[in-house]
Amino acid sequence: TEAFISSGRHVFNLEMLDDMSKRCMPPKWVGNIEDDEHTIFWVDANDGYWQVWKHPRPGKRYLIAADVSEGVSGGSWSVMTVFDRSSWEMIAEWRGRIDQAKFGDLMDIAGYYFNNALLIPENNNLGHVTIQRLLDLHYPHILKSKDLWPEGVREQHGFPTNDKTKNHCISALRNAINDRTYWENSKGAIEEMRTAVINDSGRIVSNVES
Repeated sequence: TEAFISSGRHVFNLEMLDDMSKRCMPPKWVGNIEDDEHTIFWVDANDGYWQVWKHPRPGKRYLIAADVSEGVSGGSWSVMTVFDRSSWEMIAEWRGRIDQAKFGDLMDIAGYYFNNALLIPENNNLGHVTIQRLLDLHYPHILKSKDLWPEGVREQHGFPTNDKTKNHCISALRNAINDRTYWENSKGAIEEMRTAVINDSGRIVSNVES
């Protein structure tokens, strides 16, 4: 791994990430967001899957981006990240391994909890199950492709993940970090950005996979 780090180019500015990491505070709450079919509420739990820095506030608008994974033991994490749409501060994160349809259930609950947030699940092979579950639940605010590209694209729910869109997202994230217009509270997320490198083939990979 050390050889790979020295030969690979880091995707993000390490000094900016170090500065961001130093300012990170531990989450103020750890627990779960529950739904008893009458109300949606927060429950403190030391072994909970949610880390929260700020709970939703009246009048605030949020979005929840989601990376959907296989849900198998030892596999990649499924992650929900909650952003304040006025400041682009990351205020909460869910991280775990779970069936994709059940992940949709959790996204539905989280969306309502965070003031009817805009949900942005990944639109890929794994994400299709999560998106379909959200549609079955009639969640009202799911990103559509035409919200981003009004012309020339087929109407789809979720964010299409491919090499082109991934590169656009990484470029925008890199600029936001350098310009300090985005603030990340999760040290885990910062560490993942720190390990992102461009390999000899020009692809972005994590050096922990080497």
